[in-house]
Amino acid sequence: MMKFWEDWKEKLKKFLKADVLAECRQQVDHENRVVLCVLNSSMVCLSFMLAFYILWRKQADYYHEHMCILYAALFLILLFVSFYSKRDSGIRLSVLIAVEYVAIGSCFAMNHIIFGGRESTTAYYLLVGLAFCFLVRPIQMYLMQAGITCILAVSSCLVREWNYAKLDLINTMLMFGMSVVLSSIVMWFRMEILKKLDDREKVLGITELYQSVLDESQTAAYVRDICTYEVLYLNRKAKEIFHINEKYAGKNCYTLFYQQKIPCQGCPAAELKRDKIWQREKKINERFYQAKGKIIDWCGREAYVEYLTDITDTKKMETQMRTAHEKLQQKYQEEMMYRDAVSGEILTTSRLNLTKRVVEDMRVGTKDGYEKMYAKVTDFRSRMYAYAKKVYLTEEQNQRLSPDGMLDAFKDGVNSLSEEYVAQLDSGRYVWVRVEVNLLQKPENGEIIAFIYNHDVTRESKLKQILECIMTFGYDEIYTVDEYTGQMDEFVSGQYALDSQAEQDQYEGELQCLADRVETPEEKKRLSEAMELSNIREHLKSQDVYIVEVPLRSKNGKYRQKQIRCMYLNQQTGTLLLMLSDVEDIVKEEKEKQEQLEKALKMAEAANEAKTKFLAGMSHEIRTPMNAIIGLNSMIRSSLDDREQVLDYTEKLDSASQYLLALLNDILDMSRIESGSMKLAIRAFEGDKFWDNVNMLAKAQAVMAGVGYSFERRKTISEVYIGDSTRLEQIMVNLINNAVKFTPKGGNVNVSVAEQETDGRVQLTAVVSDNGIGIAKDFLPKVFEIFTQEHEENTRVYGGSGLGLSIARNYARMMDGDITVESAEGKGTVFTVTAKLDFDRRKKARKERTENISFEGKRILLVEDHPLNVIVAKGLLEKKQFEVVTAENGKKAVELVTDAPEYYFDAILMDIRMPVLDGIEAARQIRALDRADVKELPIIAMTANAGDEDRRQTKEAGMSEHLAKPIDPKLLYTTLQKFILP
Repeated sequence: MMKFWEDWKEKLKKFLKADVLAECRQQVDHENRVVLCVLNSSMVCLSFMLAFYILWRKQADYYHEHMCILYAALFLILLFVSFYSKRDSGIRLSVLIAVEYVAIGSCFAMNHIIFGGRESTTAYYLLVGLAFCFLVRPIQMYLMQAGITCILAVSSCLVREWNYAKLDLINTMLMFGMSVVLSSIVMWFRMEILKKLDDREKVLGITELYQSVLDESQTAAYVRDICTYEVLYLNRKAKEIFHINEKYAGKNCYTLFYQQKIPCQGCPAAELKRDKIWQREKKINERFYQAKGKIIDWCGREAYVEYLTDITDTKKMETQMRTAHEKLQQKYQEEMMYRDAVSGEILTTSRLNLTKRVVEDMRVGTKDGYEKMYAKVTDFRSRMYAYAKKVYLTEEQNQRLSPDGMLDAFKDGVNSLSEEYVAQLDSGRYVWVRVEVNLLQKPENGEIIAFIYNHDVTRESKLKQILECIMTFGYDEIYTVDEYTGQMDEFVSGQYALDSQAEQDQYEGELQCLADRVETPEEKKRLSEAMELSNIREHLKSQDVYIVEVPLRSKNGKYRQKQIRCMYLNQQTGTLLLMLSDVEDIVKEEKEKQEQLEKALKMAEAANEAKTKFLAGMSHEIRTPMNAIIGLNSMIRSSLDDREQVLDYTEKLDSASQYLLALLNDILDMSRIESGSMKLAIRAFEGDKFWDNVNMLAKAQAVMAGVGYSFERRKTISEVYIGDSTRLEQIMVNLINNAVKFTPKGGNVNVSVAEQETDGRVQLTAVVSDNGIGIAKDFLPKVFEIFTQEHEENTRVYGGSGLGLSIARNYARMMDGDITVESAEGKGTVFTVTAKLDFDRRKKARKERTENISFEGKRILLVEDHPLNVIVAKGLLEKKQFEVVTAENGKKAVELVTDAPEYYFDAILMDIRMPVLDGIEAARQIRALDRADVKELPIIAMTANAGDEDRRQTKEAGMSEHLAKPIDPKLLYTTLQKFILP
């Protein structure tokens, strides 16, 4: 039972949301017609049976009650059958029946009043019959029901009259007539109501469909009552345009849209007639809309609907098109005026049907207008002969402009083509022609049409070619000359141009004006002969440009050097280009450049002389230690029995070798500095040890020279500094050696060092002063230049390469410092060095121990191709108890490592430049071996090239360290200790 009521409750909710009359009527018409017919037929039969039963039993007084019971039962059966005939529509049909029975009861009450209650039985049956007329359709069913109703009325009258024994025929007929009339009136009202409901439901259905379509549209639309201005509907787009988010029901359009209190002035809806459409443009929120409105019926109300289409982009485009059209029209007018002044620039226009391969229209332009040509040719070159004697069109251009070529271009998405060519007109004049082709498709039949325009672009082409020449050469005045006719056109006139008395358009006249501006008769004759057209043609046969230079008088009366360049603008058409340019400033500039070149040449010669002197000095400097090395070597061989003498000779041999090595290092360092490849090697070092080493070298040098030496270190910031100690030592030793060298015996050399902390770094200031020979004042600016020494004899007396100071200053600048010098000839010199170093207070520099290092039990692979270097290196290694295995090239080294067991070698010393396979590639191959030991095996490069590029290459090849030749034993042992010993 609960499920039954829940089902009815749910159906009642659906009913309240639905269009009851429309759905019920449709369901009655198509689903329950048979049920109702059966019920009506059953009701008629039962009515007659009940009537005869009452007559037979003579109980007419209870006829009314019996009939009420009968119809009540039939009503319940009808509800039940309707509900279960289709569950989704049963509740709606039941409610409809209930509503109609209420209408029957109302009619019954009215009839009761009219007939005074006694005749109510007749009216009751009459209205019961009419109730079923509401439910049964179409019209045939109405007629059938009307007949049934009349029968019921007659039976009711007969029963009543029989009961009261008052068989009055007139009264009976009157009651019957009243029943028929009342039935007809009720049926007519019912039909009219149903018709109205049909119309209203159709309108509602159409309105709902219309609203759903408008909501999805991009066109804004709104509907308002024509009398009350009430907004009845707004679609989604209209809400966006007017920025409406709240409910609009009951609001006026002028308040909702424009926030006004009264209707808009000039509102079109007030005077608009039906079947008329009103339209105009509106501006809403800075955008433009095309508004269209008309009068419609909206759910039974007369309303005004307006559609708004956004035309902002269209108006912008129209404005742009209008502006472009105005410009185009103005340009066209200018072109028309220019065409009237000269020969027509539009030579021909034609319309070619590419699909049919025919020329539909062709016009040849003349000064008098256009002459229509009915050409039936398809070859482009052939059509051009309509206006030209000769057409210089290439085969490729002719093919591209043929119908097949243009069709292929259109298929590829190309809508326009353009080509340029030269043509000779019937008058003999050569013109440049630009053909422009626009390819379009006919909308009506899809045929491809080519609109072809041939423009005379002679002037434009000349200007273009002239501009190319101008960009190359420069100009003051430019002329074009027809070498056959002598016709001359002036394009540009510069500030030095001379106004002629009469306008000249022939070359001879212009040449005479030009010759009048020459200073001397000889120059005038030379210019006239040089500028004759025949002479120009003759020169241009063998050269591209023919140049004539001559001084010409300018407007201010001064003569300036001019240059006339003659060349072909277009040799095919015989068009010459003459460019007159002022070269006075160029001549002056060239003269200045010549002077600078001579000066630079002298400087280069001086530099070459300095280099020659330097090379001569270097030859002396190199030969001196080399001579000592060779001589001492010979003396050692002859004194092998005298140990002390041999030791003395070897010490001197070592000194000569070190001097030679330092000389070579200076040359290499200067080369790297000039190329920008020199970089500092930054590492930690102990300050005390550094200065002790410098002082040791300086004192030894001073003692040998008989010069006094003093050193003072004023302040110490840190024990450990971070920087390139080798380069800093090289700076100090160079300056101290120079001071000792140029200070006579008995003199003094003083060194003072001060340290100051600035911005987290140490500012080092070292002053090296002496009371030696000093430096001349005029030589002070050159003291840091390479290859320079104050006196040539200095090299012979003091030695040196002339590179030391330049190298030292560059090193100081690389350390964010500098070297300055103060000197007075005969009084001494003061060099001040500044440099910045990083420092670390928390740790001391790592001490290197090499004296007692032993590598006993360690095996090393020595890869070297030079036998002498093998002997030296092997001796140094075996001195420290290394087991040495040698290989003469990189390939042999790779094979030895490959064949040896893992961890057989503790290190590899690898030369870089070797035959068969160099050290770089050998290191790569060793690292690439599929073995665990080669990933960590130390490979140390030995090379005569100690530059940064060599270091980078060895590092990229996987080498562990880089040692420069000649090998320093101490550095070699320290490096091996770092990689091998724990």
